[in-house]
Amino acid sequence: MHVKVLKKLTAIIVTLGMAAGISGADVYAGSGPNPHPTDSMAYLCIAYGGGDFKYLYNASQGEVTEIDGAEYDKSTNTMTLNNYKNGGTIVANEMGDDLKIKVEGTNNVQSIMVYGYGYGGSLELTGNGTLTVNENREEDSAIFIDGEIADSVFKLDRNTGLKAYGKSKKASVAVIQSKVEKNGIVFEGNEDMNSDVTANANTYITYRDAYVLDSNNKSTMYVCYPKDSTVTGEYAAARMVDSSSKEYYALYNIIRDDELGVIALKALDENGKEISMDGFELADDGQTIVANMVLPWRSTLNRYTLNSNPEYKPGYGIRIVDKYYNDEFKGKYYYVYKFVEKYDRLFAVAIENQQEIPIENKEIMGLYTPVEKKQYQYYYFNDIDTTGTENINNLNISLSKKSYTYNGKVQTPTVKVTDKSGKKVASSEYKITYAKGRKNVGKYSVKITFKGKYSGTVTRTYTIVPKTTSITKAKAAGSKIILNWKKQNVQSSGYQIQYALDSGFKKSVKTVNISSSKTVKKNLTGIKKNKKYYVRIRTYKSDKNSGKIYSSWSSAKIVKS
Repeated sequence: MHVKVLKKLTAIIVTLGMAAGISGADVYAGSGPNPHPTDSMAYLCIAYGGGDFKYLYNASQGEVTEIDGAEYDKSTNTMTLNNYKNGGTIVANEMGDDLKIKVEGTNNVQSIMVYGYGYGGSLELTGNGTLTVNENREEDSAIFIDGEIADSVFKLDRNTGLKAYGKSKKASVAVIQSKVEKNGIVFEGNEDMNSDVTANANTYITYRDAYVLDSNNKSTMYVCYPKDSTVTGEYAAARMVDSSSKEYYALYNIIRDDELGVIALKALDENGKEISMDGFELADDGQTIVANMVLPWRSTLNRYTLNSNPEYKPGYGIRIVDKYYNDEFKGKYYYVYKFVEKYDRLFAVAIENQQEIPIENKEIMGLYTPVEKKQYQYYYFNDIDTTGTENINNLNISLSKKSYTYNGKVQTPTVKVTDKSGKKVASSEYKITYAKGRKNVGKYSVKITFKGKYSGTVTRTYTIVPKTTSITKAKAAGSKIILNWKKQNVQSSGYQIQYALDSGFKKSVKTVNISSSKTVKKNLTGIKKNKKYYVRIRTYKSDKNSGKIYSSWSSAKIVKS
């Protein structure tokens, strides 16, 4: 099933049975699926085609289906595949930035699609099994993540075997409309694959989805009263037709608001369930009321600020509509709204005299400025096979040492490789390539390329840090400490000093950076009387690729003020 078609079919089902999602303009994601009480559109399902959707999680309906070989645990936000081989497309929407699919045994699915829609739509593949995706290349991409302006990323854990395929010239993994500036696709422990990830960015006008309140959305409803005199509030009923063409009444709360006007919200009990008409009766005289009925779906509006009041945080929304008459295009028109946040919802209130304005009229549009941001896309175009003849992700690959102190000589760690049982892998099964240099302060890579019964490449890194220094004098003088230390300007850019009220440097810690390695003294200020201070120092070297690389700390000096 094609990506756009699937999204459309999913949207149709959601429109009929679920509330609309959180705004695509702001990122709300945390852990787990979107918990919003009224606006969550979080779900996790497997789509088999022909409208057959089996839900493992559904925030709105709460109904889930048992699927052989697949289950979902909300407490860890993890879907587990255990020898699942029934195909279908895994679809996740608003499931947060910590959604995981744990792979156990051997598994096969058609594709994986994740949507963020402002709340969050990331995916991490984990587990020690293997997963094959889009083996027949029917989908454009095996794994497709549409952040829809959320902090969306894809990560493949080093222990997980993945076989993923794309159509000709299509990415096997694609992450689009993400708000993260880098590392949108991460293959843990495989720098060669990470280096093949392509990325680009573009500027977009941000948007918000809101319940639009204007004259076109007003409905005539029937006034009704509760049979129980203790029930307070104003109510009205809307005449509806169900799927079998049978008429019924739906109960709404009527709210009269200075900003929103007269609106009708679906009458819900304290548990969020619809209140039936059983406890209400229509007005005897057939009295009606006209209100903006707040339906479960919302409209997407581009975000703008009002030039004369840019500090109004909800901001303004503008939507542009193509108008036709007798199938003849009559032009584009824009409509301007003010965003208002009330009743746990975001409304868009129509601004008088700024509706149905021809796009050629620039006068009103000139009063507003679009809110623009950048969005990022990431693609991995190659076919993926991290399983090898034997999966290198199941190997334990380590360096004998991850940190050395500069001594003017080449320093090189040894590589140790063991399999999952702890048995050493013969050195004939891999080739080691060390980075050049390995003498000066800096970070260095070790590339391990496997061969024989293993395949793939893994990169490990280690660091050479500068020599440390030592404190030669630390003396209190009033509200300061006079500090001197031994100059250490070999492979060093400067110093960092810390002083605190405890030996663990956790209480009232202050940090001072010295930007010249030639400096050997400093007055530390802000010292309180009758206190015991602990003072330590270390060197650092600035590296254009790795930032500051620090030496170990010196021994701490104790100073009594």
